[in-house]
Amino acid sequence: MKHNMVKHVKKMTLKDSINSDLHLFSFGGTGGFHLLYQLLLTEKFYCYFNGMTIQEAFEFQYNDKPILGNWRDNEIWPDNNITRSYETSLRKIYYNANHITPWIKSDAFKICLWTDYKSHLRLASNKKSFFYNSENPQYDGNYFTYTKNVLKDYNSREVYSGYKVAMKKADLNVKTQEVWTKIGLEKFLNAVGCEIQQKNIDFLQKFLNFHPKKLLQKIGVSSEVV
Repeated sequence: MKHNMVKHVKKMTLKDSINSDLHLFSFGGTGGFHLLYQLLLTEKFYCYFNGMTIQEAFEFQYNDKPILGNWRDNEIWPDNNITRSYETSLRKIYYNANHITPWIKSDAFKICLWTDYKSHLRLASNKKSFFYNSENPQYDGNYFTYTKNVLKDYNSREVYSGYKVAMKKADLNVKTQEVWTKIGLEKFLNAVGCEIQQKNIDFLQKFLNFHPKKLLQKIGVSSEVV
């Protein structure tokens, strides 16, 4: 894959993240929106959501519907362009999922949310996203055959192939399972200049409750906040 047409952006250090705008990237199913809202709940960041307040977008996306399996129906995508042009004293957060080029070009502190390949498949299957998105031409709706073929192609790889580029370009790589714990979430928030609050912990528990306990067990996460 060639990147000679993408402008070079100097990598930042973790120290830079404390006062910088943040640009989050993930591939579908790994919990990108969860991490985005955890940052927004600290009230130190701004992000534009189609004319809605952050609280309105949060409540719409994380009502009780996701537990029924229609995660994607509730997603309200932030508009990075409007976020960029908006005048505010707050730091800004941008978010891209799957489309990596805008993120690579970004001058903000780049965060890549990743997970191991088998966990990625399990999470995406639960949310009917990315690999299991009905818009994916390679997915014919036959879960078992498709999953078997995908694992056959990738069983020697630790992560989905797209992450090999993203993780090299990131200023900070964050594993999904780490920020699905109180200790890991607090460590991450502290690293980017924020303090964990009770509402972060409450949201984490609510978010975990949206997932089957068996799924969480398989990816190595407790169903209770720890």
